[in-house]
Amino acid sequence: MQFRNLCCLIVITLIVMLGCESDKNPVEPETGTSLYFPMQVGNEWQYTRTVILPEAYLEIDTNLTTNIINEYYVQKLKSTDTLYDSVETYILEETATIDNSTLVSNGWLANRTEGLYFYAYRQPVWMILKQSPKNKILFGDKYFNSVPEVGDYLANAASVNQVMIDSMIYEDPPLLSLQYPLITGTRWDYRTNDHPIIKIEKVVLGKEQVEVPAGKFECYKIQWLFEYDPEWYDQFNVEFYDYISKKGLIKRTLTYSNVLQLVVDDSTTVTINDTTYDEYVLTGLSLN
Repeated sequence: MQFRNLCCLIVITLIVMLGCESDKNPVEPETGTSLYFPMQVGNEWQYTRTVILPEAYLEIDTNLTTNIINEYYVQKLKSTDTLYDSVETYILEETATIDNSTLVSNGWLANRTEGLYFYAYRQPVWMILKQSPKNKILFGDKYFNSVPEVGDYLANAASVNQVMIDSMIYEDPPLLSLQYPLITGTRWDYRTNDHPIIKIEKVVLGKEQVEVPAGKFECYKIQWLFEYDPEWYDQFNVEFYDYISKKGLIKRTLTYSNVLQLVVDDSTTVTINDTTYDEYVLTGLSLN
């Protein structure tokens, strides 16, 4: 009996010792973050968007005097609104200053348990008709007035599932912009069955410390993944990343490699063989 009690005591002691040892170097799985996009009326974000064109671009397009393009954006949660008689959303107003012109658009978003959803928009900047320049950008089978328009098209490409009601364009079903909780390796569908971009997915690559004019932020780096129709895009060398923190979108970067073509005087097409950079950074914010 004493021998059995002694054995039990030894086993218990070993269990306690091993447990204490493992506590010194715990290996815990990533459980995600309680990060939610900050949705409150009055929240405001200011951004500067900078596009850096290859130097060779200036030799082709004589209308340009610099290879750097700057645009300025202000996003503000203006009010709440109810869609479909039951879906509570926030209206995000975006004011863009482009080429000395001011353009205003609106988007309808909502935080849900499973993620941040994008429901609808009205007159987004990328759909507003602008005066066509003499030279255009050819990307795939579409023409654009500038490189920033290409990035906006990739992020907001017209969906076969859009519905127009009272000047508002609804996404049906709504787009899952962020999937909660954010965990490294999480991957989800953003768009499907679009033409000529067949599918867009997003994947969380990990955490990064990001410094922008508005400060330093702990961010999740999210990559956009495009599945495309090779009939329209024989090569698709575009890298697209978002950097998201608990205070919102901190930075967005796009890199184009050998996929943009410049159409000069509506006749001559020249491939831009160098890398083009498009960066969207937070310069200021005011959160309630």
